[in-house]
Amino acid sequence: MKKCSTMSLDFSLHTYCNMNCSFCFENKKNGIGIKDYKIDIERIRSLPDKAAPIITEKIQTVTDDTVEVLLYGGELLADELPDQLFQEYELFLNRIIHIIWNIRPDITIVPVIITNGIFSNFSRVESLISKFNAIIQLSYDATGRFNNGCEKEIWFNTFNHFFKRYPLFISISIKKTDIEAYIHGDEYFEKIPDVLDIEISEYVPNLNYQEYLPSDDDIYNFYKWCIDTNHFNISSVTELFQEKRSPCNPLTEFLFFPNLPGEKCWMYLCNMHEPFQTDEYFGEYKDYMMSGCPNMINDARKHKRGCLTCEYNNNCVRMCTLPYMFNEYKMSDTCPIYRIIKYIESDKNITENFNHWKNAYDSFNSKFTCGVRYEKNML
Repeated sequence: MKKCSTMSLDFSLHTYCNMNCSFCFENKKNGIGIKDYKIDIERIRSLPDKAAPIITEKIQTVTDDTVEVLLYGGELLADELPDQLFQEYELFLNRIIHIIWNIRPDITIVPVIITNGIFSNFSRVESLISKFNAIIQLSYDATGRFNNGCEKEIWFNTFNHFFKRYPLFISISIKKTDIEAYIHGDEYFEKIPDVLDIEISEYVPNLNYQEYLPSDDDIYNFYKWCIDTNHFNISSVTELFQEKRSPCNPLTEFLFFPNLPGEKCWMYLCNMHEPFQTDEYFGEYKDYMMSGCPNMINDARKHKRGCLTCEYNNNCVRMCTLPYMFNEYKMSDTCPIYRIIKYIESDKNITENFNHWKNAYDSFNSKFTCGVRYEKNML
């Protein structure tokens, strides 16, 4: 189940989490960990009104008929959170939906709830996603997220509960250590059915990043392994086989975050590990790498690779985004994207294998619809 819009409204409702991953909050010099953050109900309630002017302005620029509303924490679905908080999530989504429909009733709104999957109270989660026909995004990292095999088993139980019943996709990281684990047969990664979309999350821990940042060869070897083993459901791999792509149709995300005393370690384009500002509205992030937009010009592309003159530039996907972010990191002379495309072109059986997979994928995903559509008297 792919996300399917060119605009996304991203809301971090709170920062409480039931895990303590290395890549989320690294600036812990003051001894404050993520589990110490409080849940501010009043902030959740007031955020729609604060966001309304920006939504009203930006929503008028949407060129397609779908907008995604991403909700995440912290961990929104943790078992220890009170039922009242789930009621607040529902009220929040209703308010955001109404703000959008007051301006653009023609738009389908697709809520996406991002979770680490470490919960077992399924009934209240099902109630929430059913009301909005929402998509669940389950995050999985082979290394650095789960403390032990027990947590991975909880994750897999959550996956099994929602698989085939609700719209679902998986998000994985490609830190160097993750790539090594996937290629060597990570047990739970291999359990993910090939009819589910797997998106790539582009982050590495800020501290000691050299240990985690994959090289060009690591990236090439990972995607070659995906192709050789028919893991075509990796989103970046799927995009390589698209015949027609829009060269200037980026996903634009508008980010709303709470005030954070720590440093959020997400690697937004050209914003390497910047501490979040104190404003509720963090800013706009255009994912030109995903679109292969030729307007994406930065020093890394001009000087490190010569990407803008590459014959495959307009069909490039973001599988080599990570090395762009670190000028200190020495990259190889040959782009891994170019090498992967040449590898595909060298063997017609690869495309035949992809087409066979695509038929099964389309058949499975055709049964799901997602999002809410405006009807009279809904406002």
